[in-house]
Amino acid sequence: MSAEAELALDAEDGDAQRTLLELAVTAAGIGTFDWDLITGTLGWDERLVEIFGYDPDSFDQTIEGFNVRLHPEDLTAVTQLLQEAIDGCGDYEAEYRIVLPDRGMRWIQARGRVLCDEAGDAVRLLGAAWDITARRSAQEDADAAARRAELLTRVATELTEQLDAEQAVAHLARLVVPTLADWCIVTLVEDHARAGSLRGLRDVASWHADEAMRPLLQRYTAGRLAAMMPDAYLHRALTATGPVLIPGDAAQSVRALMHPGEAADLLAQLAPRHGVLLPLRARGRTVGLLSMYSGPHGRPFSAEDLATAQEIAARAGLTLDNGRLFGQQRDLAETLQRSLLTAPPEPDHLQVVVRYTPAARATQIGGDWYDAFLQPGGATVLVIGDVAGHDIAAAAQMGQVRTIVRTLGAQTNRRPAALLRQADQVIQTLQVDTLATALVARLEQTPAELRRGVTRLRWSNAGHPPPMVLHPDGRVAVLTGQGHDLLLGVQPDTPRREAQITLEREVIVLLYTDGLIERRDQSLDEGLQRLQHTLTELAGRELDDLCDDLLASMLPDRPQDDVALVAVRLHPQDSPRPAEAGPTRIPPNVPAHPAS
Repeated sequence: MSAEAELALDAEDGDAQRTLLELAVTAAGIGTFDWDLITGTLGWDERLVEIFGYDPDSFDQTIEGFNVRLHPEDLTAVTQLLQEAIDGCGDYEAEYRIVLPDRGMRWIQARGRVLCDEAGDAVRLLGAAWDITARRSAQEDADAAARRAELLTRVATELTEQLDAEQAVAHLARLVVPTLADWCIVTLVEDHARAGSLRGLRDVASWHADEAMRPLLQRYTAGRLAAMMPDAYLHRALTATGPVLIPGDAAQSVRALMHPGEAADLLAQLAPRHGVLLPLRARGRTVGLLSMYSGPHGRPFSAEDLATAQEIAARAGLTLDNGRLFGQQRDLAETLQRSLLTAPPEPDHLQVVVRYTPAARATQIGGDWYDAFLQPGGATVLVIGDVAGHDIAAAAQMGQVRTIVRTLGAQTNRRPAALLRQADQVIQTLQVDTLATALVARLEQTPAELRRGVTRLRWSNAGHPPPMVLHPDGRVAVLTGQGHDLLLGVQPDTPRREAQITLEREVIVLLYTDGLIERRDQSLDEGLQRLQHTLTELAGRELDDLCDDLLASMLPDRPQDDVALVAVRLHPQDSPRPAEAGPTRIPPNVPAHPAS
């Protein structure tokens, strides 16, 4: 083959390859550019002109024509990447956003290479760019879905682990920002009688994605409710069952229904573009509101955003309503319980102090009780007990059992074992369907014991933690006696044992319920040892202070169980009753002391 023929064939092959390349580039939607770095002319092919929203006549073939389309947030970074490629005669690669004349946005990926002359100076930048909006949107959708799923998990954790329901719901403002909104306000319905008006509302939390805007949002939140007109969107959301979208520009729409003043001016500075109000509902009523807004350049709320927000609102509404119901239950149970826990007598030289501390959770209140009363013969009876259960029913059953023991004990001079046995039988006869631990102790004294300055303590234990005796020198005796017998309510005819001990004056006798020593992070034995150690440290304090300090030391900030205790100090009988013990208080038909 002649040289001319070979050259012709090579030319045809080159044309074919160029044609194939052009077809591939066109099929892939790729545009090309050629930037003459000497003259400044920036050449784009038709495809790239179209991608950037120009037509052949409107693109001026300058780098300024490129820059004007760049998203303002990406301009600096892209300019820097171009300059680095030019300075190093290297490759250029970037992903950036462009803003079209209709305010639409596209994501672009670009690659290029800088050509240099023999002197090493950059003279030309060749490259290609293509639209990756669909790919970025798909990735952003996937990322957003993952963030929404993570948000739901965090919300569920917050709502279930936080003991205070109102605090948990208030924390939602920080959780939904920035995944669902640029800023958010959480509102609670305080007065359900006014749930249809703004007067029954209280804004409890707000949060902004921009730290610099948070003080502004706090000021707006503090004054916005008072500035709202009766037909404000917030009012409409109170009676809605689903999300209330604020139409048009959110700042203008909300301000139109606000009285002029500081709150309206602050809203203008916050400049929300989109807004949605979600009622927090449970059991057919609205208990709060979640107000979410995007910033001035924010995107509208997607269907997925709204679905996630509705699920959060539903969970928050139920949590808030349950928390309030539990609070009401707790208040009722505590009121019932406290109404049954009467003030103790103050006989002879005995100082009696009682304490009751409710559990932090409403569901853990109900069964603990204490009692102290005098028998006709002058003996002082101490009772401590715990009815099974932690609810209003347990509190009511506690009242029944306490009344039975108190009535039987105050009418006769029954000793502790006989009193528990008789009480167990009455519980069965009256069909009080409950189980209860109980400990009955009696302080008694004969004339001979009075002369010796000692007092006898008898006790009988029906499955209750053992009483303790604190001596003035800090020694602690655990009164296990012969162990403990069956709980009340199990077998009414069970034999009841009794133990006794002689006590010197100045000792303290302590009866308590298991909430004082039982915790999830320690065994019962560890709790008993800790109680003994704490009592030793508190020896020598006045009785009221000792009881308060004992509870403060033994209990966590939010007790898991309610606690009752009875403490008795035996003051010397050969001197006047001390002022710290207060006046003597005994019924008129009871002798001044059991040795009378």
